[in-house]
Amino acid sequence: MSPNSHSAAAYFSRYGKLLLINLIIVALIGCIMRYKIGFEFPYLDQKHLQHAHSHFAFGNWISLALYLIILHSMQKQDRWTALLHKLIFAQYLMGFGMLISFAAAGYNWLSISFSTATVIISYLTLYLYNRHCKQEYNKPSWQKWYRWALIWQAISSMGTFSLAYMMASHHFDQHAYLASVFFFLHFQYNGWFLFGIIGSTLYFLKQSHGAVVNDQLSFTLLKWSVVPTYGLSVLWLELPWYIYGIVVIFVFMQTVGIGKLLLALFALRQEVLPKLLSLIRWGSIFAGTAYLIKFLLQLFSVIPAIHKLAFGFRPIVIAYLHLVLLAATSTTLILLLTGLGVIKHSRHFSFGFYILLAGIFFNESILAIQGFASLEYIAIPWANTALLFVSLAMLTGITIMFVAQFASKQNSQITIPGHNHS
Repeated sequence: MSPNSHSAAAYFSRYGKLLLINLIIVALIGCIMRYKIGFEFPYLDQKHLQHAHSHFAFGNWISLALYLIILHSMQKQDRWTALLHKLIFAQYLMGFGMLISFAAAGYNWLSISFSTATVIISYLTLYLYNRHCKQEYNKPSWQKWYRWALIWQAISSMGTFSLAYMMASHHFDQHAYLASVFFFLHFQYNGWFLFGIIGSTLYFLKQSHGAVVNDQLSFTLLKWSVVPTYGLSVLWLELPWYIYGIVVIFVFMQTVGIGKLLLALFALRQEVLPKLLSLIRWGSIFAGTAYLIKFLLQLFSVIPAIHKLAFGFRPIVIAYLHLVLLAATSTTLILLLTGLGVIKHSRHFSFGFYILLAGIFFNESILAIQGFASLEYIAIPWANTALLFVSLAMLTGITIMFVAQFASKQNSQITIPGHNHS
């Protein structure tokens, strides 16, 4: 995959196709898991599939996409970017190693080895990115977001290692297990994913439209709030009142930070929106709404009664996880990859994308209905079947998007800084 033998445009286009294949695999495993809930399918273990699904989605869809956009944003080719090309390919291989090993046997020495390899890749990526940035004199605004995104990703690995140890040793403590899971998820969702998405959005706006966002206060508020707001994920530990008070303060800081950033982006609507592809314009409204809901839910969950309801009912937890992963993060990544030309845009691609958005919307709606019904311990008999059909719709939409990469020559690619497009 090295751009030494192919043009930069071909390199990124090839990985764009590979990313869509990875997303198809994530959706396919989701369909199988949904099928197993309502129908007999004894050949694959549901828990093993769940581990394969989550590890592959995090590693070979979201993280790989962010690595690729970070590489896309680097201003010049040097030995650090050349090494980063190799790390991206290694991440791609390790992701499939995790997929197969987790699906076959769950946590064991092989799956833990592949998972550990991806953690080492994240450390090396942080190191290479820092070395590259030190050589640049005019540092763009997105660099600080990317740097801290990679730092939060490295910190999240503490949860991964804790989980791996408990799984491998079979020494379980329920509180330690849950705290490790939420530690990993918090620093991935509110650190790596969020900071990576914001940095990528700022890069896209400047690179494609010359738009600059004044983000320093938002960056400061969000950066300092990441560690304390982990407490929001472990309120069930009955934290002392003064720790709870600190958590509440930083949750408000986080909300102000993201609110100010959203307002800054909204202020660009007259300058940027008319120039955007229709798909990116409507998709941005969809994803922006999802992010707004996410942070409002986090804000209201500081109320103990609401927090207990949210963490006490599985459909509500699943709805929130999918809100962040699908409606917010995955949708935004597709839009960014399309806007940067890594993924080709065409009429057929838009058709598949809108099917995916409809699937995400109905998926969230059904999960929300399940969640509210579970508060009254009411079972919704049609929900699991409906969720299976919605999962199939999402898989269909992504497949159409992938096929459209070969069916159309239309491409919205923009100039890649520091890369040769020969």
